[in-house]
Amino acid sequence: MTIIRRLSYSVALALCWAAPVWADSVDEQRERWAVHARGGEAQLAEAAQQMGKLYQRTGDIKVRADWIALLVRQDKRAEALAVCKACYPSQYVPDELQNLAKAARDEKQFDKALALYQELQRRDASLKIGFLGGALTAVDMGNTALAGQQIQTYYELFGEDTDILMARAYLGSQSQSPEEQLAALQKRVEDNADDKDAVLQLYRLAAARRDLATQEKLISRYRKFFTDNDRLWLQEAQAAALLREGRANNDMRQLNRAYEGLSKVIEKAEAGSELYVQSKRDRMEALIALGRNDEALADYNDLMQVGRQPNHVQEQYAQALLMNDKPTTAKSLNLVPNELQDPNKPKVLFDALGNPIPPLDSTTASMAAQGATTHYNPTAVRSLQFKVLPPILQR
Repeated sequence: MTIIRRLSYSVALALCWAAPVWADSVDEQRERWAVHARGGEAQLAEAAQQMGKLYQRTGDIKVRADWIALLVRQDKRAEALAVCKACYPSQYVPDELQNLAKAARDEKQFDKALALYQELQRRDASLKIGFLGGALTAVDMGNTALAGQQIQTYYELFGEDTDILMARAYLGSQSQSPEEQLAALQKRVEDNADDKDAVLQLYRLAAARRDLATQEKLISRYRKFFTDNDRLWLQEAQAAALLREGRANNDMRQLNRAYEGLSKVIEKAEAGSELYVQSKRDRMEALIALGRNDEALADYNDLMQVGRQPNHVQEQYAQALLMNDKPTTAKSLNLVPNELQDPNKPKVLFDALGNPIPPLDSTTASMAAQGATTHYNPTAVRSLQFKVLPPILQR
């Protein structure tokens, strides 16, 4: 009996000492996988998988926080949000609140994101992200009153900085008319010529309004805020505008100017880049409009070296083949519109957004009378800064 008691005491003592060893082991494993995740995409994926297994085995909160962080780094936001479905915001540590709030906002789960940001505000009022995230999420929800309150609280706690200026601009973009936004941004630029964010926002707004003159003025006046690539994108936009006007007005001079402008951009753009491809597509359209079909076919062949082209570009290629007396090759694409397959019907070109463009020798009305259908809108924006976004509009 004494032996059994001594044995039981020994086992109990061993278990008492084993507990902290196990905890240390969990921390060591967690830290090892956290370091491993920094090695690259493959290591990140492996670390996230192993961290998940470690959490399922141990239920350790630190492990859970790191697992969520790794999932968010992989853009696996839905998986991160599902790690602890039964958890309330109050049960998360601050790191988890930050990561999950961002994940929820990116997934457009705005109610959940706001609850997480507000919990973060209560938990640690020294963290700017809690109030900034709360403000941005309130704007997403269309709750301008709450967004204004969150912005005011941020200002009272941290003063005015770039982040809160951007939040105010975001609120304005969702709640103000374009004219009001324009006036507010212009005032910011006038008050502080070094406000890069305001200059770029004003540029983006001008792009959205198709105001090429304002874009050119901003790029010229604030050269330090723009790259050579930004300037090339603007040149592409200006040339494409000439192309659009030339097609609408049957103006050969404008079409030639568009061709020349696009050729200059192609010469300077990096081969295979989005700018290069977009300029080639637009130049191909200009060449077809000018009747220079052999050159248009050459541009199409160059584009095919980059990759398969969208249907509207292939349809322009088919148009060039038909105009080059190659109807069999054109029909083999299975993309030629019916009116193009019938030589007795008018030929329809397509712009870079896939919109039909009236031919030079025919008005929309006469085309309709001949059996061709088109919904061409000469004022509709083309690809320019929308179909393919220049880097400056992605910042």
